[in-house]
Amino acid sequence: MGSEINSKLSRFAEHVMKVDVHLADESGPKDTPGDKRCILQANVKGRPSIVSNHHADTVEEAFNGSVTKLKAALASFVDQLKEH
Repeated sequence: MGSEINSKLSRFAEHVMKVDVHLADESGPKDTPGDKRCILQANVKGRPSIVSNHHADTVEEAFNGSVTKLKAALASFVDQLKEH
């Protein structure tokens, strides 16, 4: 997953120091729809961390959804930096 995160977030490399990935199956052994969760926490230089969270039926869908949300949040952050 590390190389996948690096490639998907490469345009933000100058702002992001590291990204922590937290995966969970919230219902344990039960097969419950939407019970896979992915939380991504991007440590941003000189700023508070930016966190995204996504639930889905599979770990891969949860991961991809969380990456999409994190990319949007980082793009907004970078746009705000450009305005100042």
